[in-house]
Amino acid sequence: MEEVTKTYKFKVVEVDEDVYLAANLARNGKLPVHISEVTKDEDLLADVRKGVVDEQGVLLQGTCSEMKIKSNLKKFIFHTSPAAMASLYKTAAAVCLVALYGLQSEAAEEAAKTYKFKVVEVDEGVYLAANLARNGKLPVHISEVTKDEDLIAGVRKGVVDEQGTILQGPCNEMKIKSGLEAFHHTFDYQDGPNFRELLQAALDAGLAVFKEKGYPKTDDEWQQIWANDTSAVLAHLLGSNSTKIGCVIGKCVEVTTQPPSDDQERREGSGGGEGNKTEVETDKAALFCHLSPAATRNKAPFEEKGYPKTDDEWQQIWANDTSAVLAHLLGSNSTKIGCVIGKCVEVTTQPPSDDQERREGSGGGEGNKTEVETDKAALFCQLSPAATKDKAPFDEDYFNGLIARTTALADMTKEDLKSAAGGGAATVALPTVLIAGLVAILTRTTALADMTKEDLKSAAGGGAATVALPTVLIAGLVAILTAISA
Repeated sequence: MEEVTKTYKFKVVEVDEDVYLAANLARNGKLPVHISEVTKDEDLLADVRKGVVDEQGVLLQGTCSEMKIKSNLKKFIFHTSPAAMASLYKTAAAVCLVALYGLQSEAAEEAAKTYKFKVVEVDEGVYLAANLARNGKLPVHISEVTKDEDLIAGVRKGVVDEQGTILQGPCNEMKIKSGLEAFHHTFDYQDGPNFRELLQAALDAGLAVFKEKGYPKTDDEWQQIWANDTSAVLAHLLGSNSTKIGCVIGKCVEVTTQPPSDDQERREGSGGGEGNKTEVETDKAALFCHLSPAATRNKAPFEEKGYPKTDDEWQQIWANDTSAVLAHLLGSNSTKIGCVIGKCVEVTTQPPSDDQERREGSGGGEGNKTEVETDKAALFCQLSPAATKDKAPFDEDYFNGLIARTTALADMTKEDLKSAAGGGAATVALPTVLIAGLVAILTRTTALADMTKEDLKSAAGGGAATVALPTVLIAGLVAILTAISA
């Protein structure tokens, strides 16, 4: 008697939009450096769907209960659990219900909604916060900015006159026009906004474009990353040049083929045919995503970020809204600033009544409008002289101090704006080599007065240095270090 044979295959299960949001969150959510956003692509979707079906004999290795996916597969793969699958289906069902409701209500004329800004004036806290963001607890200072009424009037007028262009989307999904030539940061409005926290969030997001740690430096290091399936899967997902994505779920199905019966063998010859097949879906599944353009194996999937060295690199910084916003705020030549808050207001326009149409003609007028303020708002600041687009807004010494700063703006006070001399903001940057030397001195815990000649010996155990520091030089160094660390 022949044994029962079992084979395994994938049943394709379509995914909802949550997977594309999740993919972008995996690529960029709360990261210090952002790469490109990926968008759903129907061609890639068809390709990965076809690949899961056509190549499942190669892709799916082992039984469903011990499911393994072929090594070095050029797709992002994510194994999910029954709970995750259930959540996915619930999301899809909710989307369908919303769509059904929309179809049912389509016949009725809907109320039109538009959105605008109500200007809310800011207090002095925003200007202190702006200066703290620029100079607070930094080893190198740029110029301080001061409140300017003309700039306030200009930015206020711009928010009102150009709000139809600046404000994009409904208030609960508020977006600010890309490429806006002003510093801006969106937030949830409350009376008495904490401007330091708002600017801190803008700083964190903007500096994220510059920062990257633990970055592989050589081709060999990248080959090691790609040789590991776990990190290679991540590299496929995080390719910085990718702009499109398509995903499906491969859910593992157990196929049982019964040996042919005696009657089947007699009817179909000695081969006996394939016998009867039964299929049982399991709770094992894989998510497949194609990204295009794909990351190149053994090469860096994303780029190391640092201080831009060329005009082209600065153009890339300015082309990124997040870092461009920071450049607007931190222009080293700026001396004046004006800020207002634009608070999002939902405007609902009802269709004109029959009486209105009779009174005002076939146009029917605009109908009745109601306005509801929301808690969504944007902070707009204009600085003068403004930073020049596509050019460096600050020098590398300032940048090095900026990324090294760890104190949050909320933990700073006006005292943190004091320069090394205790007066206004310093305008001359210290050379990098001098900063490095001073940092080394500042991190040394032993006071010079507590050292002896023995402390001059080299690390290799050589003889003592022959030149001693005069007392006046020691006093001078102490004074300098005290002023710098104040």
